[in-house]
Amino acid sequence: MRRRDLIAAAGALGGALATTGWGALAPRPAHAQGPAQGTALRIGLGGAFTTIDPHFYHAVPNHTVAMHMFERLINRAPDGRLIPGLATEWKPLSDTLWEFRLRPGVKFHDGGDFTADDVVFTFERARDVPNSPGGFGGFLRAVERVEVIDPLTIRLHTPVPAPDLGPNLTYVGIVSRRVGEGASTADYNSGKAAIGTGPYRFAGYTPGNRVELARHDAGGAAARPGRASRCGC
Repeated sequence: MRRRDLIAAAGALGGALATTGWGALAPRPAHAQGPAQGTALRIGLGGAFTTIDPHFYHAVPNHTVAMHMFERLINRAPDGRLIPGLATEWKPLSDTLWEFRLRPGVKFHDGGDFTADDVVFTFERARDVPNSPGGFGGFLRAVERVEVIDPLTIRLHTPVPAPDLGPNLTYVGIVSRRVGEGASTADYNSGKAAIGTGPYRFAGYTPGNRVELARHDAGGAAARPGRASRCGC
């Protein structure tokens, strides 16, 4: 992995509205550069990651790890543009209403289907994780209500125009309601609730030491060529 790719994956910079759209930098998943299938990739991080729970603590090392397991509705291209993630498209219906179409055929690591209900649950949970030293509520402050139109369509209601809604959503990892409802941060750290849709799935976590991930080959948001079969940080 090139150092600049890892830095880009870990970046948690704020956003500014560009003349052609949302142009802020936001964290992006680090991509292995072409290892052969069946190989392992080891990555050293400059800071300690403290949790597997994607909503517990907004810190760069935690983002770097979580983004391999938990995908966002919206991602960042290397040039900073907003690009589809678990949402294939989104558009404003009014100054205070946005519609998102969700990607069909996406599977969680346990084989469950990704639907609009998981987005609703994620937005509820990420606002208020018990004992969080610095959570993700700020990224969802503009979302007053999530309206489910059908299993693959949602509408986000905002009390006032929210031009930074898109950049903010690049920080919020989507989790499964089915396994996450009632789950604690400890359940995510143990792997019991660490069920995402990302290119890697949970394989092990030793606090203060390492996290181990295994390749997830089921349906997800992006093509994943050249991935290592296991990834350790």
